[in-house]
Amino acid sequence: MKSKSTNLNRVSEKEQLEAVKQAGYAIQYINNPSEAVQLEAVKKYGYAIKYINNPSEAVQLEAVKQYEDAIKYYPNKFTLSKSELLKRQLKDKSVPINNVNNKTISVKTFNEMVEKMKKLTERVKVLEKNLKKHYHNGQVYFDKD
Repeated sequence: MKSKSTNLNRVSEKEQLEAVKQAGYAIQYINNPSEAVQLEAVKKYGYAIKYINNPSEAVQLEAVKQYEDAIKYYPNKFTLSKSELLKRQLKDKSVPINNVNNKTISVKTFNEMVEKMKKLTERVKVLEKNLKKHYHNGQVYFDKD
C-alpha cells in the first residue's frame, strides 16, 4: 500500500482530483489533500470524510449530502450539528416536499420547512380521523354529496 500513498502524494492536484473522482476513498492515500480534493472525494463517496483531518464546513455539508449517517458514525469529524448542517443545506435552495395530495411544496428556509411539515402532519391527522369515522367492517363509506 505504501506505493499507492507515495504515488498519490507525488502527483499534481489535478491527478489527485482524478483519483478521488474514480474512487473517493483514495483520499486516504493523500497526505494533506486540498479542499478541492476533499470535496471531490466526499462527493463521490461521503464515507471518505473519515479519512479527512479537520474537514471544512463545505466538506462536512457535502459528506452529509452523500452519506447522511456520516455525522452519526464519525461525529468527531464534524464541527457543525446535524440540525445546523440541514439548515445550511436548505439555505438559498428550494427543496421540494411532496404533500398528501402529491403536490410539491417549495421551501427556502429550515423554519419554513418545519412549519409546512407541521401543517402537513395536522392534515394527515384530520384525514386519519375522518377515515376512521367512515371505516366499517373492512370497507370505507363516504357520504354522498
